[in-house]
Amino acid sequence: MKLEVRLSKSADYLIPRNDLIESVKNELIRLGLKNNAEVNISFVDEKTMVGIAELYLNEKNKVHNVLSFPSTEVKAPFEYPEGVSQLGDIVICYKKAVEESRLEGVAIKKKLIDLATHGARHLMGKHHK
Repeated sequence: MKLEVRLSKSADYLIPRNDLIESVKNELIRLGLKNNAEVNISFVDEKTMVGIAELYLNEKNKVHNVLSFPSTEVKAPFEYPEGVSQLGDIVICYKKAVEESRLEGVAIKKKLIDLATHGARHLMGKHHK
C-alpha cells in the first residue's frame, strides 16, 4: 500500500514534517485504510482559517485549530478497487495551535501531531459524539 501525505504551509512555520507524516499514516492504517491514498495537510494563518470557516461552514470570524474536508464520507475498513483514493484535506491554523500548546503546557510538536491525527480520523469518517 502506498500512502502519501503532502504538507504545505503559508509561512515559514516550524513543522515536525517526518514525525507528523508518520503519525498521520499510522493513524489511517490503524483506522483500517487498506488502499493507496493521498492526504493533503495545509498549515495556514488565522486570516486564512477565518476565510475557510466563512466559505465552507458559514461561520463568521471563527478561528478553528483544525478543519477536515473529506473527499467522501467513508467508514473503515474500505478498499477502492484500483488506483489511489484522495481522502481529503486537513487544514491547521498554526498560530492557534501554538497558543493552545502553551495553554495546555504541551510541546508544539505534540500539538501539531495531535491536530493532524485528529483531522485524519475525520477523513476516515470518525466524528465527535
